[in-house]
Amino acid sequence: HVPLEEHVGTKTVLGVPQKVILINGEFPGPRINCSSNNNIVVNVFNQLDQPLLFTWNGIQHRKNSWQDGLPGTNCPVAPGTNFTYKWQPKDQIGSFFYFPSIGMQRTVGGYGLISVVSRLLIPVPFDPPADDLQVIIGDWYTKDHT
Repeated sequence: HVPLEEHVGTKTVLGVPQKVILINGEFPGPRINCSSNNNIVVNVFNQLDQPLLFTWNGIQHRKNSWQDGLPGTNCPVAPGTNFTYKWQPKDQIGSFFYFPSIGMQRTVGGYGLISVVSRLLIPVPFDPPADDLQVIIGDWYTKDHT
């Protein structure tokens, strides 16, 4: 179970202070670590003054496309409310990321990494990597996104 609380804060990147979307007080947001085929429950608390949706990029939503977090498959999470996403990285391993999918919200944060490792009982037929380095790159604008 992963709680994600979004609110606006200020960060200075490239010498320009800017409002950003913080998740649990972090920018970028916290990494979600899980194993393949585990059920993932993410409770999103929207403390922003605008609606919010999360997309779990690269995660295959088999038989639960309504958890994808795109406009049209989900209703936005209204300000001051929460929504619980439930999904499973079915037979997947690797690095993925999540981000807000409404308007220009992704340009001001609200994103983070998802790290899916092989299950211990039934591992995937690949050697584990010798080392792992995850890098997340985001846009940074000098103007307000709203």
